[in-house]
Amino acid sequence: MSQSHSKSNLVGAFVYPALTLFLIPAFALMICHVSFPQFEQQVIARFDRAIVATPELGGNQRQRLFDQLHKTSAWSLINKENPAFRRWDSELRPLDIPTYLLYRGIGWLSWGCIGLGLVSILIVGLSASVTPRSHKTLYRMLTFNWHFVSMVGLLELIAQTTVVVGVISLLLLGHRSLFVALLLVLVVGTGIVSVTATAATLFGKLDLRRIVPGVLVARDDAPQFWDDLEQLCGQVGTEPPDHVIAGIEDGFWVTQSPIILPVDDAMRKTLRGRTLYVSLPLLKVLPGREADAILLHEMAHFSGNDTFYTEKISPLFRRHVAYLDQLQQNWLTLPIYHFAMLPLVVSQIALSQIKRDREFRADRIAAAYSSPEDFAFGVIRTVAFATFRTQCENEAFYAEAIHENGSISQSLSDGFRPFAETFFEDHPIGERTTPHPFDPHPPLHVRLEAIGLQADKQALRYALADNSVGPWYEKIDNATAIENSQWSSYEAAFQQQYEAQLVYHLLPADDQERAIVEKYFPPLRLSVAYGRALSVDYEKLSFELWEHEIYFREVVAFNFMQHDQTWVEISYRRLGIPLTAKIPLTNRDTYQHSQVFEAIESYSNRSDYAYAYQREQSAASDGETEFDYGSSPAPAGVPSGL
Repeated sequence: MSQSHSKSNLVGAFVYPALTLFLIPAFALMICHVSFPQFEQQVIARFDRAIVATPELGGNQRQRLFDQLHKTSAWSLINKENPAFRRWDSELRPLDIPTYLLYRGIGWLSWGCIGLGLVSILIVGLSASVTPRSHKTLYRMLTFNWHFVSMVGLLELIAQTTVVVGVISLLLLGHRSLFVALLLVLVVGTGIVSVTATAATLFGKLDLRRIVPGVLVARDDAPQFWDDLEQLCGQVGTEPPDHVIAGIEDGFWVTQSPIILPVDDAMRKTLRGRTLYVSLPLLKVLPGREADAILLHEMAHFSGNDTFYTEKISPLFRRHVAYLDQLQQNWLTLPIYHFAMLPLVVSQIALSQIKRDREFRADRIAAAYSSPEDFAFGVIRTVAFATFRTQCENEAFYAEAIHENGSISQSLSDGFRPFAETFFEDHPIGERTTPHPFDPHPPLHVRLEAIGLQADKQALRYALADNSVGPWYEKIDNATAIENSQWSSYEAAFQQQYEAQLVYHLLPADDQERAIVEKYFPPLRLSVAYGRALSVDYEKLSFELWEHEIYFREVVAFNFMQHDQTWVEISYRRLGIPLTAKIPLTNRDTYQHSQVFEAIESYSNRSDYAYAYQREQSAASDGETEFDYGSSPAPAGVPSGL
């Protein structure tokens, strides 16, 4: 994408919407421009008629008063500044002064909003023209932008809310209808809530900690690991991290942001300082020199103070995002939202360039202290591992055959080696990136070109064929036990999500499938009218007053009926014949009504979705096409995947 094209996209996507900041004040000024002269003419006309109706005035005196009147402002009449017209002060109405002040106040506030908006957009534009080349410069720019935009946004919100209230008040003074009064109450309430919530977001405390599943690797538990890590830190000129977390995510990363480490179901530990995260399943498949190179890359981020400035910058971004989320809540704050979005986007563009440069720096250091080949092979192995893990999880999540816990870790253990050997034939690596929970990385081919590597496929295939256990994995005491424990927790949660979506696909054909469906849709007996009970299960309804059960697949519609009595009417078709049945409900028992209707609707939706899914599967199988898991609309409550 060219730079000019990027700038045009930026203008179209964010600058033009930011101009909505001027909509409310411009509209208010237009109203004042049209209606204020009419108000002034009405005031002057009342004095004009009063002068005409005064019999003791002579012709010349009356004419002089007319001439003077039409040169006099309405405010001088309302404020009783001209002695010549005080005898007709009775022509003034009680609401003339409030109306005049409203017009003037709306005008001043509207012009103030426009002026402040123009200056603010100009300042944001000037800051956008500055291209920061370091974290320090970017941090200063972000700090200024955040404080400036947040305060301007709050002032604009207060002022524009006041303008809207003023315009509606003018309308109420002119028409005095109940609708306008209710509209005024609505706008005032919305304004108060918006200003209060926005101020709370600006000045409230934001929890900036991140929850990271894993186990803290203490020095006593892995002395060899820590000793070798300190040697790598010495090579790149940095102190070792304060904490090392071992987990089962896809990659390695470093941070100085506060980390919440779950110890057990009831206890969590907060880690502060410099933290290194290592992936145990990835460490297991990384040969020693490749693992050295990857860890050197991470320690290079420490030596360049990348994580220090990320710790400073990240809270500003997260607070800005929380501010924008609040501004999206209603129509009154949307103009402020579009304005506040602009500096965030500008800052994100600058940050992405700096992060790109810092990644290249860390890559060069890692390649220099290991070798370009070791670093490249390590990065490619990391990408291959993340790709294979995603493939394993997708296959497990969308599997039609019911499986038990443990399938993901077992699939990774058994299948990664053969997968890695054919990775280049089946998966173009050009635009692939290494996994990271916080920050996107440059594409793999760009990173390899930056370190000057041009290895052929045969060399890469040979490197990935190494099937030895990574030595860094063995440097952590009880690494296998830690990894198994982490996988057990992860796969239990994965299995729960898998089953929760699988029940919307199954039309149980055996006891195992029936058990899974009934785990989430158990048989129910619901109390209805006359002390009777309605039976509901995953496929049908039954009621003792009916001659037969009704299957959900037969149902055309459910209707809640309420006249002298209350009931649910079921329209269904059996053997092509339209039929109806009723479920009597107790009058005025709203809890019973909602309980019965919600249960019927939930169980019916599951059945409908399962039949629709199976029909699509059958059609896809007949047409030898692959089913798109997102092609059927899921009812409320159906999980969409991990």
